[in-house]
Amino acid sequence: LIMRMRTFYVLVLLTAVVVLAALLQKKDQMMVAKKSAKELLLPTLSNVIDDVRDIQVLTHHGQTHLVKSDSVWLLVSKDNYPVAVDRVNRLLTELSRLERVSAKTKNPRYYEKLGLNSVDEENSRSIKVTLKADQGQELAAIVVGDSRPSPKDSTDISRYMKQAGQAQSWLVAGELSLPRNALGWINTRLFAYEVSNLKRVA
Repeated sequence: LIMRMRTFYVLVLLTAVVVLAALLQKKDQMMVAKKSAKELLLPTLSNVIDDVRDIQVLTHHGQTHLVKSDSVWLLVSKDNYPVAVDRVNRLLTELSRLERVSAKTKNPRYYEKLGLNSVDEENSRSIKVTLKADQGQELAAIVVGDSRPSPKDSTDISRYMKQAGQAQSWLVAGELSLPRNALGWINTRLFAYEVSNLKRVA
């Protein structure tokens, strides 16, 4: 009987250890997932990235406006000229993967030093990017400031950014292929084809 009791207690103890280990592992996984979500500048963008139908890129010198019609992206500011779809898809993917490196200032007085002051201000270097859905619902909006090369690797470039409407600015890591003007979005292959046709007609 004593042996049976000892065996029973050992089994109970082993079961408790296994259950506790499983709970701790699950907790660690949840904490890692939660931490990863917090590290993204736009943590919810990947969930709605397919809903983006309108992209506005605003600088002190003007606005570039893109809209999606069916499966084609058009440049509104250039008479609905077709846009290179791969550039749009790349931008959206890059935006969804931007990672916060460290928190910076919350004080608007210091935004200019980071290139984050309003595009309405004289000599502003910032770029405001706004993503919207079909009905004009805003999915994401950020302000992109100055870049900062890594002191160890000049090719490793971070940027100062903030979410539009929020005071907190961040040093952010990740690639960002963001043309500053309309010409950077144009499908150059199509443009070259049209020019070639014009030459043949001439």
